[in-house]
Amino acid sequence: MLASNKYIVDSYGGFYRHGGGAFSGKDPSKVDRSGAYFCRYVARQLVLNGYARRAEVQVSYAIGRAQPVSFYVETFGTGDQDAAARFVSQFDFRPASIIAQLGLLAPIYRQATNYGHFGKPELPWETDVLFSPPAVAPDLTTLDAAYRKTTFQVDVDGGLIYIRPSVANPLLDCLLAERDVESWAYITAHNPGSQPLTAIENETRHAELIRRLDDQGYTYLPGRGIGDTGLWPPEESLLVLDISETEAAEIGALFGQNAILVGRKGDAPRLVYRSTSPDELAISGSEGEI
Repeated sequence: MLASNKYIVDSYGGFYRHGGGAFSGKDPSKVDRSGAYFCRYVARQLVLNGYARRAEVQVSYAIGRAQPVSFYVETFGTGDQDAAARFVSQFDFRPASIIAQLGLLAPIYRQATNYGHFGKPELPWETDVLFSPPAVAPDLTTLDAAYRKTTFQVDVDGGLIYIRPSVANPLLDCLLAERDVESWAYITAHNPGSQPLTAIENETRHAELIRRLDDQGYTYLPGRGIGDTGLWPPEESLLVLDISETEAAEIGALFGQNAILVGRKGDAPRLVYRSTSPDELAISGSEGEI
């Protein structure tokens, strides 16, 4: 056992300050792993965007709080410290957002099993793509209008079922009766927070959604959400059967969705919006300084 040396051999050697613990063996909700990856990403962005030639980003978290309790930026005299701090303040350090931004639910960790977790260009926190400040999220009224102008298709034997919010659907009720289930939810992993991702990123997220549902033993049918205007690409989605509204909302929040569509046999489909924006995944048993 290497004790606190595990971080050292997996990251920067003795070149920078370290905490204890290890990256491997923890899921991305543990910020001593995902937070360190994101700090690496942000520090690289400081250099790539010309704020410094050398940078260190330090973040502190507390159990049960999604937002960091503090962050500190050090440029070692190679750049404007205040400008660098203002730049870093634009990044979203909440755990759920880190997972969404870096795609940490994807099966990428085999590449980090030897020779460290940093300095490998194929890993998402090592990207050379320049950071752009996030677009302003659409307001609830705009979101609701967009969802209600979307057809949520489901692939079934012999054809398709078309679901619209607030519109009763006898064909869907027949499907539920045939499967002997009462409840359902329509969930996608595409484009978290209504911010467009690349096709490859969305495919990776969709595969991770399928893996997670399989692990939890859910039955689902494939589908896609298609907007009436045609301005937004179709989003691969899943009709998940026999799932509670609470469980569905948790999965939707994990994948950064603003809303999910839910229903019960005999009732019209309902949109359920994320209750908070998106502080949904607070730290679940890890604390300390990254």
